[in-house]
Amino acid sequence: MLFLYRTGKGLGSQASGVWLAFLYALNSFSIQIAHHSRMYPLVEFLAAVLFYSWLNLRIGFSRHQGALFLMASVLALLTHYATVFYVSALFMTLFLSQRRSAGPLLVMLL
Repeated sequence: MLFLYRTGKGLGSQASGVWLAFLYALNSFSIQIAHHSRMYPLVEFLAAVLFYSWLNLRIGFSRHQGALFLMASVLALLTHYATVFYVSALFMTLFLSQRRSAGPLLVMLL
């Protein structure tokens, strides 16, 4: 919920962050998924963390956000095999949008 709030706040205003978290909390799919004792709630959480750190990396690079993005990517890939499509799409858009300044991102990955 915190990452959804921060994502909404980063995209718009504080009110949009509150609305995003509120609508997610009332979403019947997220409530149903939260009752499962499988990996799906973790994948959903990691997808929110990935999107939050992806947005912050597109605004400006910081080592903290890069480490968060890399750690959440690895954990998501280890949690469920289908996240490879989501993670690869985020990596591709990140590298293509910051092609000129991809040096710090490549150094962090090595």
